[in-house]
Amino acid sequence: MILRHILATGKTAPVTGVRVQNVGNGGVLVRLSRPLPEGSLVDLSFQLPGRARTTRLLGLVRWSRKASMGIQFFYSTDMERNRIVRSLSSLERTGDIGHAA
Repeated sequence: MILRHILATGKTAPVTGVRVQNVGNGGVLVRLSRPLPEGSLVDLSFQLPGRARTTRLLGLVRWSRKASMGIQFFYSTDMERNRIVRSLSSLERTGDIGHAA
């Protein structure tokens, strides 16, 4: 997964220096120098394997520590969730997690 950006709701500049540590069906663990506070709503844009277009999801920062944060995904439909879960399953097989662009 190539994470394109994380944008905190109400902010105009994306969070920078993000490295994807772990990703699963429910969310993503990212490493970064200045994590957002717990409870922050975020707009995530990322590239999934085998997909030409960028995927966007809303998320919630569930926990935040000195150099990392855990973001829970919010799926808008079951179809969206199923599509992303299938793509993430292929990541587990290939180990292609990626970094922020």
